[in-house]
Amino acid sequence: MLHFLKDAIAPLMGWHKLIKEYLKQWDGSRGGHQLDKGEKGASFSGSTGSPALMDWAFILGLSSLFLVPVTAQPSVLVPITAICALYVLALVEPWRKGPNDDKAPPLKRRVAVVGAGPSGVAAVKEFVAAGQDVTCFEAADSLGGLFARCYDRAVLTSSAAITAFSDFPPDPVEHRHFTKDEYKTYLEKYVDHFAIRPLIHLRTRVERANYDPAQGGWCLQVSQDNGASEEVGPFDTLVVCSGLNQVPNFPDIDSTAFTGKVLHSKDYTNAKSFAGKRVVVVGLGETSADVVAEIAEVAASVTLSLRRGAYVIPRINRLTGYPNDYDSNRLRYSLPKWAHNLAVSIRDRALAHWGNAEPKDRYRLELLRKPGTPAPMNQFATKSDNFIQAIESGRCRVAAGLAAFTSEGVTLADGEQVAADVVLFATGYRAQGYRFLQDSSTPRCPSELWHLMYSPEHRERLVFIGYARPAIGAIPPIAEIQARYAALVTSGQRVLPTPEVMAREWRERLSARAISFNEPRIVALVDWIPYMDHLAEKIGCRVRARDLLLRPKLAWLLATGTMMVAQYRLTGPDAKPELAERSLQLPGGMRPVDKLWFIGFHALVAVTALWEALPGRRRYRHCGLI
Repeated sequence: MLHFLKDAIAPLMGWHKLIKEYLKQWDGSRGGHQLDKGEKGASFSGSTGSPALMDWAFILGLSSLFLVPVTAQPSVLVPITAICALYVLALVEPWRKGPNDDKAPPLKRRVAVVGAGPSGVAAVKEFVAAGQDVTCFEAADSLGGLFARCYDRAVLTSSAAITAFSDFPPDPVEHRHFTKDEYKTYLEKYVDHFAIRPLIHLRTRVERANYDPAQGGWCLQVSQDNGASEEVGPFDTLVVCSGLNQVPNFPDIDSTAFTGKVLHSKDYTNAKSFAGKRVVVVGLGETSADVVAEIAEVAASVTLSLRRGAYVIPRINRLTGYPNDYDSNRLRYSLPKWAHNLAVSIRDRALAHWGNAEPKDRYRLELLRKPGTPAPMNQFATKSDNFIQAIESGRCRVAAGLAAFTSEGVTLADGEQVAADVVLFATGYRAQGYRFLQDSSTPRCPSELWHLMYSPEHRERLVFIGYARPAIGAIPPIAEIQARYAALVTSGQRVLPTPEVMAREWRERLSARAISFNEPRIVALVDWIPYMDHLAEKIGCRVRARDLLLRPKLAWLLATGTMMVAQYRLTGPDAKPELAERSLQLPGGMRPVDKLWFIGFHALVAVTALWEALPGRRRYRHCGLI
């Protein structure tokens, strides 16, 4: 397939050497192109560059494949138009049969929800909407979970519109991203709007949860701040929404010799205590990107220790002034990953040489090209580039991964000795977020669950919500879709597969994940659009192609507009089509030139699909959304 791509595309574009270099990367030799300090570069992985002549050259080259036969025989335009229309509809929803609605009256059960973060409050609301008797337990003194207790200047990396729940759009705001306090206020309004506050018991920690067959349900041991403890239950269904970010992950490196402080990003509140200190920060996730920027303002020195590079996307698209996730859509993310990576890399590399890049773009490209870094679509994205300004100003530098501690600092993987007063690990959390479950049959890790939600042993009696982490996107919308499906299952309106089918699909998910992502530590990573679509099909709220045949504008909006969970309120249970259509009308989405760019790569996918379908090849693996 790769040789076919080279032969078909390189003559059209005149980029023999460039394409050949890319093809070597896709064949496994990802040596990477390293930019030196004087070289001009750019990363357009998040559509953050300016239109370039080569964009249009590539688009026109692909268009010529269709324009030539149309010019020779205009009647060919009719079937081509029909095929294009069907293709747009296929990006929205293949022609599939929806779930069968159970006409039996819904069952009413007692439901216990553990945790009142975004996932927990969404679960409470959806289970109440399904007619269940719900009680929620939250150990903290307020809603919001981790968001309410993170560092002082925290700002969500996903925009307000993308993070919001489908039936409660946020008020128009100038900043476009919630601060932690603003997001907490949003959740408070959500709880009051749906009148579920009386069901949430704050300052009440679940110490233990056991399933008691004799009582026919879950018995919970809960404690309160005043020291009182009691057993509550039985509950028919236990909904776990306590999240994964509970147990800090520290690398297995002995730090006893180090005389300074060793901290985790969970302990970070603000940069005051780092003033004048020599600081080493290990890891580059979204928290690290913000924390490094803050610490660099006051510290004597900051060293960012990385064992590999990262895929960094700025919060704001500098061309449109809108959040970068506004141009996340099906057109982009329904491409097979090899094609998406190729599209991103061609623009990165070409614009590094011929585009008008900014310094931030050059540093983002350097991070993506570090040896050992997975391709952009095969890793978790860091949706914040605040730290790059500290690198540009010289207040922070990027160094090799941490290898060992010394008494005065650390030793890096390349042998460099770095003096340090504080070592801050921004290395995430271990998958151990529900230790209160005492049942030995309960999976210890979310990756052992069917669809990261159910276990074959407990089935509808036990459900986990909010444990799926998207590589691109936000957790709350996924949690809402999970809660809607779980509420229907608990009420008897949807039926889980048999344990044998659940086990088989679990194995298939693990195999697909191994192919899709090169992130062994983040065990709950998912591709957010396919994951939400899959659950939406089970719910019956995924828009069907036949419903859009007479609504081409809506079909185009769903295919190329901003991906929002509101689209799952257009149809199906608890539909709110008018509210959903208003919510989907966002400004600042993907620019026309970028739409054409990705349409061009869809044409490549179609060509390679035909090529690989020829007798003797049969190696083409298509994307489930095409």
